[in-house]
Amino acid sequence: MSHAGTSAPKSGAAIIGMACLFPGAPSLDAYWHNILGKVDATSDPPPQAWDPDVYYDPEFNDTDRTYCQRGGYLGALAEFDPLAHGIPPVAVGGEPDQ
Repeated sequence: MSHAGTSAPKSGAAIIGMACLFPGAPSLDAYWHNILGKVDATSDPPPQAWDPDVYYDPEFNDTDRTYCQRGGYLGALAEFDPLAHGIPPVAVGGEPDQ
């Protein structure tokens, strides 16, 4: 029920944290800077990502290949050391020591 001279109850949401992992953005600040600056963070594949000679077909005649090379490659941003976080190698598919 609404009373004259009063406004409806307000509701909203509070963002209390945010995390992201995007190409060219090692931090949340860098991510927003890239958005505001209209940064193109895509690139041709780095050698460690994949070999275009094997997987690239610009004509897309082979469905086991891709017609596009540019992508959002994370590189070192995606590196993760489980031991630094107390995760034993066995927990992430490693082989136990013999």
